Amino acid sequence: MGTLALAADERVTGVEVTDDTLSVALMDGRIITVPLVWYPRLLGATEAERNNWLISGGGYGIHWPDIDEDISTEGLLRGAPAPRRHSTKQAAWHSINQSTYHNNSQCSTGNNIAPEHLRQGTGGRPLCQECDRLNQLGR
Repeated sequence: MGTLALAADERVTGVEVTDDTLSVALMDGRIITVPLVWYPRLLGATEAERNNWLISGGGYGIHWPDIDEDISTEGLLRGAPAPRRHSTKQAAWHSINQSTYHNNSQCSTGNNIAPEHLRQGTGGRPLCQECDRLNQLGR
């Protein structure tokens, strides 16, 4: 008896991102769906950023230019989550003139506190939204 082996074609034909999952359609008809939490940059992205994707790598990858994320079909098929990136999270600081604290060195609001208003710690304040977003993206 013979066995019919179909050639696998792992090139991307389509992408769908929901609040919880990333689904990638392949040329050979397969659809790979993985948890969005595997890709923190996509998880923290807006709907518009998630929907702005390009096929890359000769058809074997997906690139999201707005958030600088790249995912290969090889990684998806292996079930490999995104590698953890080094965070720029730091010890907390706040301004005596602001209602939030900061803990990310890339936060523009936190970096623009005048030295005479800068204090260490949270000051009992909630985390700045920009710091929270940057932390979730691993930046």
